[in-house]
Amino acid sequence: MRNLRFLVGIMFIVTALSPIMSTYNPLNLETFDEEESKNPFGEPILLDDLRKDIRNAVGQPCPAIQNDGGSPGDAGNATTNTAKDLGSNPTTSFTSCADTTDIEDWYEFTMDQDYNIEVTMSNYQNDYDLALAFEDNGSYFAADTSYYDDPEETVTSVGSSIESTPGTYWIVVFPYNQGTGSSIGDYDLDIWTNYTESCVDWYSPQNDGNTGQDAPQNWSESPTNMGNNVTASYTGCLDGSDGGDVFAFDVPLNHTITAILTMESGVDFELIMHQPNGSIIDTSTNSAGLDEFVTSADTSFENQPGTYFVNTTHFSGSGNYTLDIWTNYSVPIPNLAIDNVSFGLAANPGDIVPVDITVINDGTLDLSDSFMAEVILSVDLGQTWVDHNLGNVSWTAGLAINATQVLTVNGAIPTNIVEGEYNVFIVLDSDEMVAEKNEADNVELADDTMEIGNSVNACSTPQDDAASGSDIGETVANSLDLGTDPELEVRGCIDSTDEADLYKVTITPNQPLEITLVTAPIDGADFDLSLDLPNGTTIDSSISTGDDFVTLEGTDYENTAGDYYINITYFGGFGNSNPGGTYRLLIGEPDQSTYVPPFTCGNQNDLGLGQDASASGIPLGTNNPISGTGCLSNSDTEDAYSFTIDDYYNTEVRFNASMSAPFTATLTNSAGDLVASVDNMSYGLVFESMDNEVYEGQTTTYTLTVDSNGGQGDYDVELIVVNPALPDLIPESLTCPTTEAYTDEEITTQWIIHNARGPGFGQSMVVQMELVNSDNVTVSTMYSSELESENPSITNAMSYEQSSVQDSYAFFTIPTDTPSGDYRCKLIIDSNDDVTEANESNNVHFSEPFYVQNEDELWANDVDRDGFNSTDAGDGIVDDCPDNPGTSTIDRYGCPDLDNDGVSNDNDILPNDMTQYYDTDG
Repeated sequence: MRNLRFLVGIMFIVTALSPIMSTYNPLNLETFDEEESKNPFGEPILLDDLRKDIRNAVGQPCPAIQNDGGSPGDAGNATTNTAKDLGSNPTTSFTSCADTTDIEDWYEFTMDQDYNIEVTMSNYQNDYDLALAFEDNGSYFAADTSYYDDPEETVTSVGSSIESTPGTYWIVVFPYNQGTGSSIGDYDLDIWTNYTESCVDWYSPQNDGNTGQDAPQNWSESPTNMGNNVTASYTGCLDGSDGGDVFAFDVPLNHTITAILTMESGVDFELIMHQPNGSIIDTSTNSAGLDEFVTSADTSFENQPGTYFVNTTHFSGSGNYTLDIWTNYSVPIPNLAIDNVSFGLAANPGDIVPVDITVINDGTLDLSDSFMAEVILSVDLGQTWVDHNLGNVSWTAGLAINATQVLTVNGAIPTNIVEGEYNVFIVLDSDEMVAEKNEADNVELADDTMEIGNSVNACSTPQDDAASGSDIGETVANSLDLGTDPELEVRGCIDSTDEADLYKVTITPNQPLEITLVTAPIDGADFDLSLDLPNGTTIDSSISTGDDFVTLEGTDYENTAGDYYINITYFGGFGNSNPGGTYRLLIGEPDQSTYVPPFTCGNQNDLGLGQDASASGIPLGTNNPISGTGCLSNSDTEDAYSFTIDDYYNTEVRFNASMSAPFTATLTNSAGDLVASVDNMSYGLVFESMDNEVYEGQTTTYTLTVDSNGGQGDYDVELIVVNPALPDLIPESLTCPTTEAYTDEEITTQWIIHNARGPGFGQSMVVQMELVNSDNVTVSTMYSSELESENPSITNAMSYEQSSVQDSYAFFTIPTDTPSGDYRCKLIIDSNDDVTEANESNNVHFSEPFYVQNEDELWANDVDRDGFNSTDAGDGIVDDCPDNPGTSTIDRYGCPDLDNDGVSNDNDILPNDMTQYYDTDG
């Protein structure tokens, strides 16, 4: 079969040459177009026009004596009165022949009222075409044609202008040849003519819409008024003779009327809604088998009171229909539409061009909101981001129902526009500030075009494609390299003498590639676009007659790095009608305010270091503060920095980026252990070693790793070096008596002092020990390093409890006058506050309490301290020798008893014999 472009071209030519179809149209309005599904070429066409597209067949001739139509002789044509006569209402089959000298076969027949014919051609070589023809005022027209249904072609009167219509008609056979093959020889024709039942066969009389009659076919014949504010369902019948039924309906203010037409299988009727004067409101011409729908909603008649005509119109077949009518209340709402556009038809680059736009509110409510009107120039029939926005103007004074307002946009023609012919688009309320009845009518293409400068449809010599100073080649070897991940616009030219330009782009991993080609602004210019691999394999292509677009997205090569080739080619058009000209090639969306370009880090200078901080890391040195900006992209997904902190210094690490960037910053130590991390929910402070029990003041090598996680953009890093922490002097231990002690007794105290935090840099301090009572009142100074001339020094090596600041002891005799009671040892570190510490509140420490017994208090009622009270303490025992200690208890209390036999020496006859103290036998 013929290629697609040729098919589209022939369809365009034949449709353009077609006269108005004579199928019954009760409104006789040119704006009502019948559907084309029954006849591929729509309305009837002149056979003379059809012959212009038929090629003479070549090959073996037919027999000298042909037998066309089943009888001797060749079937000639109607114009020479040599067509074979098939009679009236023929139903037959036969074989005929055509060749290089017999390029048409015509078969004449007559058809009666309500009859229809169907003809099938088969069993032929290559390609034959078939037509069903009729004569009108000396010219022959094709009521139906079949060109592209090989190996069979079929035509029928059903659905055509001659459906069920009596008359004389012709079956016409054309052999087709494209110039290299042949379409000659025998073919078979099968012909059926059958009576088609109609409404009069089923109803007598008809009862369309329950009116008791056949409804009028024409709106001028006083259609029956079905009532006011109607919502109902009606039935009726149409056929080839009864070509239409018209009904009238009254609609109140602020209401709409809607009609739906459903049909029996195998028939095709159309539906029209119009005013009593015939002005069309809405039409529906769907294909056979589909319901038809018309409404006054979203038209200029919405909410308008009056009489509305609903017209059912026959297209093909005979059968019954159901017509459903709804009349509904409609909420008033404004609607902006473009009523008229006027502007100068010629301008030059840089000119200010006034464009007058007449805006109408064809809605059902006065407009009070402001709105904007814009003017856009476009090469094609679409309005996209590649077009030129000339400017806009706003209107703020409101707009009444059906009122109009002329707005003038003084549009600035871009100085760098490609000169040529441009379509003018008007866009209303693009920012959608107005709630409207119909948002779809806010864009309109003006009837006239605007000629900018002077169109050039032939490439200059020499060319200057992409500002290269020459013509871009069309092979890989002489293509133009546009670089890596480009985001730019270039311009070039192709025509019939230079039919292709080839550009190379290099794409890095995960980078997009989107390419738009804007064809030259010259009528008939048509260029095509493809995206190819180096070996010529096409990845994506576009053969649009407007803007062309290709991309890696959605292909097997999406996010794949490599070299790609952009191939711009010239399409010769129908009959080499393409004039060529200057094209625009846009990679990405350059200079578009709403477009986010693929991010690139450019020349890498992470943290101002003049290079990329790759995943392997950049060493930043030791105790080196630094801050700056880094960058991640799809081709640079990870940056790393390593740095060392020593000499008891500390660090603070900060990381910031856009909250929309899914970056993470991770800090690890030299062993790879996680120290801290942040993401886009916690950007800011990553880590500070100060007050961290593990890392404060410790010699540590850190690595900060920044991962893109698929994001792109800049980030900020700040590495702060913080001075060492102050010392913090604390006791590791403090030992004092744990049992009862006595006045005048010598006790031992021991203590160990550590530095829990930063270095002391050799500072010395005073350590003091005091004896305090239960009221924390100092009773005595037990020890002073200052008095002992042994004030300890705090060296850096003692930091973080690496070694003791002081490990010492002292002897202390409890003073005689110390009252009995509970006491504690009080250790005072840095008692003179010579050392500035991180924590001054922990320099005083107490031992556990212990009891001190005052000796004088202990023996106050026992002067000689022999255990016998000097005065009666209530037990009746009083020391008889209060000033002379003793242990006697028998004869006296508390007197000396040398032999400890209980009798004082003065009364013991044997003071040295503990077994004898009295001589009772003489």
